[in-house]
This record gives sequence, C-alpha cells and structure tokens, in this order.
Amino acid sequence: AWIEAASTTAQYGSKLVSIVKAGKTKDAVGGPVGIAQTFYALAGTGAQTRIELLASLSLSLFIFNMFPIPILDGGHLVLLTIEAIRRKKLSAINMQRVYLAGAAIMGLLFLTIMWNDVVKLVAPK
Repeated sequence: AWIEAASTTAQYGSKLVSIVKAGKTKDAVGGPVGIAQTFYALAGTGAQTRIELLASLSLSLFIFNMFPIPILDGGHLVLLTIEAIRRKKLSAINMQRVYLAGAAIMGLLFLTIMWNDVVKLVAPK
C-alpha cells in the first residue's frame, strides 16, 4: 500500500510540474467554486474517485502551504533561515511588514483565483 501511495504521489507531482512547465496553471488552478464544480461533476462516479480527489486536494494544499509566502509555513521556514544566517531575530516592525506583505499577496491570490472560478462558471470554454 505504501509503495502504491508513493507512486501515486510521484505521478501527481509529475503532473503538477508538467502543468507549470506548459504554462497552464491558470486553467488548472481552482478555488472553492472550482473544487465544488469538480466534486459535483464526479458525483456519479463512485466513492473511490471522490476519495482520490480529496487526496489530491490534500496534497495540493500541502504543496501550496510550503510556498515561501510569509504567512504560510514555507514563509516561516524562510524567515527562520534568514534569522539563522543573520544570527539575529528580525525586529518586530520588520516582522509586521513581512507578514502584512504576505497577507496582501494571499489576498490578491485569493481574489484572482475566485475571479478565475467565476469567469469559468459564467463563460465556460
């Protein structure tokens, strides 16, 4: 079972890399509306397919959470690395600025993805 899970995860990662290399991220990325549409489209396919969708969503959230955006875990790791290299903590005001920038990035990303979802819903290709 573990070998199959690792193989499936590797295949999923390979698909993500090919989507990014092909420049099709805008079409492949979806927010809550896109996820709901996909889940609804799979309603008659059986539990196995929906469980696989949930597993891929979980893996996608893990990968996204590791992006080096300050309010995500990847961003925390980057900040900890910077502090370790400097051997000094960032000041409170600098931390506040970094987290505010991260929140702004996340807000813009959220709005962009939601806009993309609505456009796909209203005017499908």
